[in-house]
Amino acid sequence: MSNSYKWPLILVTLLWAVGSWYVYTCTIKGFCRAEAPDPTPVVTPVPDPEPVVEEPLDLKPIINEEAPEPEPEPEPEPTPEPVAQKQCDPYLWDNIRLGQRNNYGQVQKLEAFLRDYRDEDVPEDGFYGRDDDAAVRRLQVEYASDVLAPWGLSTSTGNVMSTTRKKINELYCAQQ
Repeated sequence: MSNSYKWPLILVTLLWAVGSWYVYTCTIKGFCRAEAPDPTPVVTPVPDPEPVVEEPLDLKPIINEEAPEPEPEPEPEPTPEPVAQKQCDPYLWDNIRLGQRNNYGQVQKLEAFLRDYRDEDVPEDGFYGRDDDAAVRRLQVEYASDVLAPWGLSTSTGNVMSTTRKKINELYCAQQ
């Protein structure tokens, strides 16, 4: 290409780029519109507090009256010490579903939990397959009130989502 066509081509390309940017930024997105802010401040009325009426104190001295015997205070009942609930870090934190790209480490942890704590016969291969899904479904049916009922479900899904994951974390924590 000769030098005589080089600079006009660069200039046309530059103008096209600036024009495209302007059209997109100003016309389509509307960022170039100069909208002046409303100069009137927004004033929210604050209600006046209600006046507090204090009752006058009775300052008459007690003359020639015997003070009554103070009643012995009953001993306070001992309060039971609160039972400290065990705090555990979440064992599972990721959603796991059949047919999805699941977190390999999370699936392995789920499989270890199902095998070690639930006596399920699932392979620990990091792949959420049909055996894992069936084991999770059995867990969901067993704890349906905690896992399925909050969603209005009556049948298990096999998906390890928020309520199933929470229940697994609770069961794991209780075993630690």
